[in-house]
Amino acid sequence: MFMSYRQPSPERIQEAVDLALASGMLMADTHASFTHAPFTAFPSAYPRAAYNKALAVAIDFNQLITRVAMDHDFLARITHDIASADPFTAKLFNSYLETRPADRALPPGLGLFRSDYLLQASAATSGDWSNALRQVEINTISSAFGALSSRLSELHHYLAARHGNIDSQVLPSNPAQSGMVDALASAWRHYGEADAVILFVIQADERNIFDQRHMEHMLWTRHGIAVVRRTLAQLSEHACLSADSHRLRIENQEVALVYFRAGYTPSDYDDERAWQGRVLLERSMAIKCPTLAMQLCGTKKMQQCLAEPGVLEQFLDDQQQCQRLRSCFAGLYRLDDRKAVDRALMNPENYVLKPQREGGGNNLYGQDMRRALAAMDKSKFPGWILMEYIRPPRSSNFLIRDGQCSAEIPTVSELGIFSMCLNQGDTLLENRALGHLLRTKPETEKEGGIVARAAVLDSPCLVD
Repeated sequence: MFMSYRQPSPERIQEAVDLALASGMLMADTHASFTHAPFTAFPSAYPRAAYNKALAVAIDFNQLITRVAMDHDFLARITHDIASADPFTAKLFNSYLETRPADRALPPGLGLFRSDYLLQASAATSGDWSNALRQVEINTISSAFGALSSRLSELHHYLAARHGNIDSQVLPSNPAQSGMVDALASAWRHYGEADAVILFVIQADERNIFDQRHMEHMLWTRHGIAVVRRTLAQLSEHACLSADSHRLRIENQEVALVYFRAGYTPSDYDDERAWQGRVLLERSMAIKCPTLAMQLCGTKKMQQCLAEPGVLEQFLDDQQQCQRLRSCFAGLYRLDDRKAVDRALMNPENYVLKPQREGGGNNLYGQDMRRALAAMDKSKFPGWILMEYIRPPRSSNFLIRDGQCSAEIPTVSELGIFSMCLNQGDTLLENRALGHLLRTKPETEKEGGIVARAAVLDSPCLVD
């Protein structure tokens, strides 16, 4: 699977950069400085069968995560295991236990997930790339880049139509931003208070602020819903709950929905006030996106446990549904699996060592992985998992950063599918896929984060 393009002219590069800036496809350097988000000069080839399968199984993953989040005994057993080795997960778990209501029904929960996939090139059989789809992770909190990826899709569509180098029919539409905004609005309406606002929980120094601001603006222009923005630490001082009904209020405004764009990494809880803010939100009757239970479902250990034989069947009755999900799993192993660990020590290039962290830059590869694995105390095993190293097919592209275009380089791509699910207890009220994020990086790069400058935004060019 390979596409090759001519080196874009300086005029073509400038046009693309100007349009990216004009459309608001931006990232902040500081509060007073910003630049365009990095992106590819052209869409990258991606197999249509794998793309369609990723969209289809989003519905299955939504149902699975919702049911796991509602199964307190299973969730507590797996998370307690992680918490014994990971202090951050332990704090999240304790906050979940502290806020789980015993005397009233759980409020509805909204999931805005993004399931990320690489293609295992060796698994493609007879040209059927759907067999090669392998889930890297599922993000259950702060699934970012929906707004910016929609803008890049529009930019690539325009350039393809304007310059005629690509048939725009093979570039799928990408309503990720509008889909996520409509999902937030749907949950807000379900709350049923016309004057209530949506709370965005944010990081203090957010580089990806424009991705959030686009959503905030569309919530108002499309649905007439106002947004307030606060950090977790600010909420401990400025938010309160009504004594009679646990309704959440911020400076005399009732909050219908709490949308977390922070809270997934230890640095978001820099003091006890932040933890107090998180507990306050979770105690409230506002709909959470996500609930603490949903967030805990996104741990790497949970991903590994769900891939074990017979576990999916505990939550899903449809055998075909279980088969679809299981076909997307890469090899995932506990560290107390001695055979798997021995294989990783002997062939470290075939495995990745992953902790319970989001945001990129936390995994260990190759000899770094081997040394860490050989030296790790057994008490730390539950805080990590082993995953087979996925080797995707190589493509080729030009990467544009800070107004400058690279030479053509070998690249690999990771597909993310945004989805939403709104649940009331065990009942799924809404469940659908929303759009995509394609991230492309140099073939030699291990990590895949855009903010970390490892990868750039891209669009899929679907090929058969």
